Amino acid sequence: MIEKLPRLGAMVFAATLAASTAITSLPVMAQTISTFAQSVAEASVGDEDIAAFYRDNDYQPIWTSGSAEDQARILALFQAIQHADDHGLPLADYDTAALEAEMRAIDSPRDLGRVEVELSKLLLTYARQIETGILTPAKVDEGIKREVPLRDRTEILKSFTKAQPAPFLRSLPPKSEEYARLMREKLRLEHLRATGGWGQTVSAASLGPGATGPQVIELRNRLVKMGYLDRSATQTYDDNIQRAVQRFQTDMGLNADGVAGNGTMNEINTGIDERLESIIVAMERERWMNIERGDRYIWVNLTTFAARIVDGGKVTFETRSVIGKDLSTHRTPEFSDVMEARSFPFAMSQPPGPGNALGYVKFMFPNQYNIYLHDTPSKSLFSHDVRAYSHGCIRLAEPFEFAYAMLAPQSSDPKAEFTRVLNTGAETKIDLVNPVPVHLVYRTAYTDTRGVMNYREDIYGRDAKIWSALQSAGVTLRALDS
Repeated sequence: MIEKLPRLGAMVFAATLAASTAITSLPVMAQTISTFAQSVAEASVGDEDIAAFYRDNDYQPIWTSGSAEDQARILALFQAIQHADDHGLPLADYDTAALEAEMRAIDSPRDLGRVEVELSKLLLTYARQIETGILTPAKVDEGIKREVPLRDRTEILKSFTKAQPAPFLRSLPPKSEEYARLMREKLRLEHLRATGGWGQTVSAASLGPGATGPQVIELRNRLVKMGYLDRSATQTYDDNIQRAVQRFQTDMGLNADGVAGNGTMNEINTGIDERLESIIVAMERERWMNIERGDRYIWVNLTTFAARIVDGGKVTFETRSVIGKDLSTHRTPEFSDVMEARSFPFAMSQPPGPGNALGYVKFMFPNQYNIYLHDTPSKSLFSHDVRAYSHGCIRLAEPFEFAYAMLAPQSSDPKAEFTRVLNTGAETKIDLVNPVPVHLVYRTAYTDTRGVMNYREDIYGRDAKIWSALQSAGVTLRALDS
């Protein structure tokens, strides 16, 4: 079913104007003020944040006074929530039909008080959801330990009244480039969804170079729709199709051999709906991480089995990793913490060396989950495509090179410094001058360093749980007409 965004029409603005007209026509009397305040207090029962806000401002209206400032706030809020579905927010939370009816029916201070509180509730719902997410992560999956940077609701109301309303509301969504790219891709796929998506799936279990026939045509057409292949009339799995398949495989984290084997074909036949679900989940995850990530930080995406060092928004080092097994006791948790100067990198209970299960080096950052990054003597595991083998910690394929990169900002010769310490054979600690944030994340949909969408397997099933919870909260897929 094709769903369209609800658009504010003349009725809403008429309702706003009707409300303001009713407000300005009311006599300003002590009894009127008292009745309005009593109505606000009654409507705020059960919401201590809103009740506290109005107590602190002596029950002065911020929406319903009829002033130009209040009307601007209403207009800005209603315009902002028109686009709630662009962000994958639940439309049911922004069904303003009942509120509009109340606004049109205002004829007393008591009515004004109820509408006043309803508008504040609407603002707080929108602000919370678009800024820091719809869900509480730990309630979805116990492995998601992320601490969401929730803002105090009373402070949101106070800040809103002190700011220009439209810019304030525009400032709420995450400012990360990743969030913007995810939303652009969401809108693009929604337009494609309205026109049939990527077309017919490929009926072959696998295809390879040199193949011919109708199934190659199905593959060709699907690759064209997906944007991996220019329009073509070929009926043969030629060099162009092979290169297109290789590009697709790269974006899916598959072995880029250009052969559409069973695994590749499953990904090619994955529909737009499933990709949209992954993107909406990724946007929710970005809202949970609406924080300053640091000019320099470590980024471990569990689904890609890779650890990165990022400096000034650029990836300066990357290495393969092994993560926790897909067992309830071993899955690597998701959280953010800081690698401090006092915890890098040798802090082992056994002497460093190949006989130690942790290898020669580990990178400590204090956290209650006892998760850290470390070396391993089991180097063969890094040749596997899916690398979920540990008891929860992150094993690094190139721990020495990782150490060199970590020390680079504070050493003229980090390799020599590291090697000198390593050659002592003693348990040793090298301090970091500046703390480095560490983010353990889980993204099945993300953009790579080229800005191209990538998709990965939901290895722990966490994103499936998030999508189910988002659906329960009222989030739906939509299709957009051009």
